[in-house]
Amino acid sequence: MIDKRTCQKKIRDLLDSFKEDSVIDFNKSDLEIFYDDPACEWGVSLKIRISTGLYSDCYPDGYKTFSIGSENDLPELKKHLVSLRDTAHKKKSTAPNAEVVLQKLKDFQRTTAEYVFKKLYDENHRRFLVADEVGLGKTLVARGIIAQAVQSLWDKKELDGETPLRIDIVYICSNTSIARQNINKLTIPGITGHVEPTRITMLAEAVTQFNPRLNFIALTPGTSFDVASGTGWVKERALLYVLLKKVWGLRECDKNTNFFRDGASSERFDWEVEEVLTNADTKLNKEIMEHFQDRLATEGASLADEYYGMINAFGKHNYKRCSIEKRRKRRDFIARLRKLLASASISVLKPDLVILDEFQRFRDILGDPNEEGISDALADIRELAHYLFNQKTAKILLLSATPYNLYTFFEDVEGADHYQDLIHTVKFLFENDKQKTEEFEKYLHGYRNAILKSDSFAGNELILLKDNIERILRSIMVRTERFYYIKDKGGLVDDGKGTKRDVCDFLTNDIKSYTALRKVSDQIALGHMLEYWKSAPYLFNF
Repeated sequence: MIDKRTCQKKIRDLLDSFKEDSVIDFNKSDLEIFYDDPACEWGVSLKIRISTGLYSDCYPDGYKTFSIGSENDLPELKKHLVSLRDTAHKKKSTAPNAEVVLQKLKDFQRTTAEYVFKKLYDENHRRFLVADEVGLGKTLVARGIIAQAVQSLWDKKELDGETPLRIDIVYICSNTSIARQNINKLTIPGITGHVEPTRITMLAEAVTQFNPRLNFIALTPGTSFDVASGTGWVKERALLYVLLKKVWGLRECDKNTNFFRDGASSERFDWEVEEVLTNADTKLNKEIMEHFQDRLATEGASLADEYYGMINAFGKHNYKRCSIEKRRKRRDFIARLRKLLASASISVLKPDLVILDEFQRFRDILGDPNEEGISDALADIRELAHYLFNQKTAKILLLSATPYNLYTFFEDVEGADHYQDLIHTVKFLFENDKQKTEEFEKYLHGYRNAILKSDSFAGNELILLKDNIERILRSIMVRTERFYYIKDKGGLVDDGKGTKRDVCDFLTNDIKSYTALRKVSDQIALGHMLEYWKSAPYLFNF
């Protein structure tokens, strides 16, 4: 059975020989996953996904998977790649046609996509929220917005003399699995471009593989912005080690490698370092490297002095006896380096559109980094996130059916406040504009007070306040609900006239069902269950 690393190298060398064309691309992560296959020569196989960037129409799905498990498979793969490259070069790269995407949307989805594009690009708003009800296809709406944005920017960048001409779409969601799944739904037929699920600190490596015209970059808050909570991937630490070798002239010795390898084995860390060194000239973005060096210089000699003051504890004979406190200091030091590298990477990324999907799951990153009373760790996360959001080229698109809690109970999470959630979201959409946020709050307070006045309904005060609130919200958000499209528009409203509505019967078994549910919820301390009982057709599944 052949060594797995030898398998990886043979395949990588073949694929890399086609990379210079900027036509053929492959998923690097595929080289990390082996499949046991006793029937093949190697005893294992790798399934490699090959794509052709802007020329994705060479494949119906934008890519094709090849299973490689022997030397005999490599010539066949090479033959296919040569043919594929020739075919791709014959195809002319032209601006995308957004209509291809838009015509596949439902009427209300298309209306939303066109409205949001108008706000972001024609009226030059920087941030916008799509808050459509669950199940109405916010991802498809986002795809329609992306198609229009790419079509608009494709020729504009060239006419304006912008460099690079590259269009970068950044997709942020709560976890890597969702990111990998959804980012492929956002791509555009015929010009899929390069799709890269990554983390900000690894952009130095990823950017060199970007498509020259269009890229989709998937990130998660936990792995990209929360760099202060740990030492990151072994690949990140290997990259940092190599960079510091160039900048500080670190020697190859146990105390230096032990400092950066953290929990990884010596063999694994040495292999990752070798991978970085081997590809440093061709696969590391020089601009990011220069920005990182500038940030190191800004920190001054004290940063290097701090490093040299720590590493003796990580020598060959001391490493296993290293105290918890010294390991904590190492973690904090590496976290600072990761933050410097992340900010250097963002400055080169220059995103054109940043999509925050279901942002309520990580709403903390939207807050003001300078807010009083927050922890240093949260301030660092927000500072890095806002550095991305505030890039000159970036438009921000928020997606969420529940951008804030509609109601909070006393037993909810401490500090939860639906009103403050709403205000914080509006403030972010207004780019922290204090005057606009206070104007919105003023109308909300006025609306509440007007409702409480019995004589308000007779005059125009309430309607005027309502119109002002709607005017402000429509400038920063849209929302579509299913109920809007049913025939009986007043179906949820009691008009006080005894109008007969088409409602379901209320049966004895419904009461029994609810009381049974309450007994279960009381046993497991779930609290209020009425809304769940009203909305769920089947309350329990076992």
